[in-house]
Amino acid sequence: MDMKCTFDDMDNINLGAGIFGGIVAYSGLILYNTYKIHRDAEIKNVSELKVYEIKQRQTELRYEKEKIEYDILLEFLTQLKEKLPNCDYTNLNNNLSSLEIKKLIIPGGVYFGRLNKVVAPKIAPKAEKRIATFHELLHMSSAFYDENRKILFVGFRQSTVEKNSSIGRGLNEGYTVLLTERLFESEREKLKIKEKESYHFCKFYAEKLEQIVGQDKMQNLYFKSDLLGLIKEIESYDTKQSILEFINTLDFMEKNYFKNDIMSASLFSREIIIANIDHIQQCLIKWYFRKLKRQEMPFDEIKNSLLEYSRSLNDNLLIKSEVKKELEKNINLEVEMLLTSIESKIK
Repeated sequence: MDMKCTFDDMDNINLGAGIFGGIVAYSGLILYNTYKIHRDAEIKNVSELKVYEIKQRQTELRYEKEKIEYDILLEFLTQLKEKLPNCDYTNLNNNLSSLEIKKLIIPGGVYFGRLNKVVAPKIAPKAEKRIATFHELLHMSSAFYDENRKILFVGFRQSTVEKNSSIGRGLNEGYTVLLTERLFESEREKLKIKEKESYHFCKFYAEKLEQIVGQDKMQNLYFKSDLLGLIKEIESYDTKQSILEFINTLDFMEKNYFKNDIMSASLFSREIIIANIDHIQQCLIKWYFRKLKRQEMPFDEIKNSLLEYSRSLNDNLLIKSEVKKELEKNINLEVEMLLTSIESKIK
């Protein structure tokens, strides 16, 4: 969890800014900010350390009594090596030498990017401690702090520390949950219970986006903390502005969807939330459709694949049935319109 905290020494921690950092725009019922996406970070002092060599450095990783056991870090790195062997681990390798892992009495965990510190829950069931720590170690593995520009890159999230603005939190937390589940399958059911519901809401759509970008490619971009690279991949199917709106809409939903029950919220709030979910789904359907078109498939194959993908969007268990009915109508209309646009040309 990349959480907002309050400490006396504010200069020594990273503050997790919400969606409203930067300039806020209002378009219909879609809220998003116009945060500037920075170019790829220039990563210096690249370590040649390989993930599987970490065991040889066990004596170098000295943890005091109040810090977490070395074993959980070794288990984490072993799982990365076995299940995701082809990712770019430059950020991970650079962060290992200065990594600090502490246990405190907190709910869940937190990663402080500027300090390169993971804080794990001290008093919690063993499974919960492990899950929280694995999640935060993924943040550490995909983190890079640009000291010159005061920008923190963590997975698909970028934060300007001085201006306290941020983009990509929803997508980043969602994809981190997805990777945690993949790496530690034995914990899958416990993960579903222990992770925040809003993270699982974002995880659902992060996985749907991955079906468009490609699993290997998206995983690699995550560990390289390359949000800009991800945007460039999706630009094959849409404009940069539309992609930014999608990312910021996920940020908005992660921040707001579960604060109040959607069915008991005010009409205006409820309509905004439904419109944001609809916006997310419309973007995904459109991008998936354009990907299918480029594969030069027969019309029936495009139709069947698009219908299967669009129907799967209603499988999000965290969206209430009353809301799904409203969203389903819009999904069906969008699919019908897209298929009609190419039917005569392909047949």
